[in-house]
Amino acid sequence: MKHCLSLLAVLFWNQFVFGAVDFTVEVSGSPQITTMTPSQKFLEIPIKVNNIGEDGYEGKLRIKGYLLPSRAYPATSELNSGMVLGYTDLTVSLSKNESHETSIRYLLPTIRKEKYLIGFIVNSNSAVPSEKNELNNLSDLVEVGEVEVESSRKTGIDLYTEVAGSFLLYDGIIQHIFRTILKGPKTVFPSHQYSAKLLWARFFAVDLETKKAFTLNYSKQKMDKNWGSIQYSTEKDSKGEMIFVDYYTQKPSIDTLPPANYQFVALTNLRDLIPEDVITNNLEAKPFAVRPIMVDQKEVRLVRAFSGPDELTATVLINNPYSKSVHWTATIDPTTPWLTAPITSGDLKSAPKYFTVMATAKNLPAGKHRGKIEFQCEEYPNEKVILPVLLTRQSQTAPIIGVNQGLIELESKAGRPVKFENLIVSNNGTAVLEWAATPSSEWLTINSTAGQIGPKANSVLAVSAAPRGLRPGTYSAKISIASDAQSAPTIVNVNLRVRL
Repeated sequence: MKHCLSLLAVLFWNQFVFGAVDFTVEVSGSPQITTMTPSQKFLEIPIKVNNIGEDGYEGKLRIKGYLLPSRAYPATSELNSGMVLGYTDLTVSLSKNESHETSIRYLLPTIRKEKYLIGFIVNSNSAVPSEKNELNNLSDLVEVGEVEVESSRKTGIDLYTEVAGSFLLYDGIIQHIFRTILKGPKTVFPSHQYSAKLLWARFFAVDLETKKAFTLNYSKQKMDKNWGSIQYSTEKDSKGEMIFVDYYTQKPSIDTLPPANYQFVALTNLRDLIPEDVITNNLEAKPFAVRPIMVDQKEVRLVRAFSGPDELTATVLINNPYSKSVHWTATIDPTTPWLTAPITSGDLKSAPKYFTVMATAKNLPAGKHRGKIEFQCEEYPNEKVILPVLLTRQSQTAPIIGVNQGLIELESKAGRPVKFENLIVSNNGTAVLEWAATPSSEWLTINSTAGQIGPKANSVLAVSAAPRGLRPGTYSAKISIASDAQSAPTIVNVNLRVRL
């Protein structure tokens, strides 16, 4: 029984070059799901291989297929992990400008009901990957309809990687931390040592709108040489199962990326003492954005108290993640003469800079006044960043914000959910309080991030943590609560202790 999958995106071609051979691989028809048994389903994909190079080509092609989520999830979500479909070997003989049509079929792994992208990497000349014949582009990203498979994941020893922690974008790179995980029966690893080899690592950025994939170049580090008897640290995963982990950092280049919202895709190929399980988490996707000007705040809030000064200031950080300098300008809404900035242009490279926002509440009536600042740069004229500004001039009746604690202590034990703590936000004033809370780290979670509180009332927030990918230790973050009660945000510090 075949179920047609809906193709929702335009197909994209990537060229592969090997010597004088130049060819493309494209999806030539609708992928189909074939049900063999209730626990076995196959994904069959029609493809066309086109030789567009100067010479003919005769040899092997290994086409490796991958699934990754078609949309970005929060960085703490388990849904970010992609799936390795497997590989198909083809032997082709192609003259110049000749094409070869065939179908490839992959056994579908266990996946949640979700829309996915199909991607391919192709080896030429040899079915064995190497530095010379590995062609590193994800090709023909195709968004497919919802897929639900009931087959079970293989068990036993598994060696895989995942992206852990937050991204840092600066000076033309995206810095991230890899966590290498070895999972299996404890008796297999009496000394916590295991011999393995990382064949290669590949990094991509997938445009969330166009579904186009970009290869991210990187400088090879220690992670690219053979591993032997690595000393792993002992940890437990979210289910309480024993794992052995090792951490290392990589810095792929983002200078070739046009401004957009992306999924960062890390793909690794590992060889160990046990035959590789092709249904592994070696494909990881996490969301990030690249803009020539990035602002660290979503909105600036200024409050002029009833008897306070009329002149108000605030600062935001602006950043350029590319390695090349950009010349920026800031344009202030001309309909809001109360809003100004001392510096409205400059050059920006690598290190973030402070941008000062100034406002005067003189002659403004009591109430809320909204303005905006628009950032642009000459190098990317179509890219704009809008920074909203809210100025509240209080009357004799005004909100007064308060919190029940300035420090929250959380603890994570493997196999157990993190117990939440209550944070009470109160309004001790005589007018409605508007508030918005922002956590500073990806692992810090709040059940509500904005709302209103009436006079002499309060709201209870549940503060917790999602410590996936964090090694044992103590981590610190903060919750910034902006409101129309005061210009400076209310800060609540949070400490998380991760234990085995």
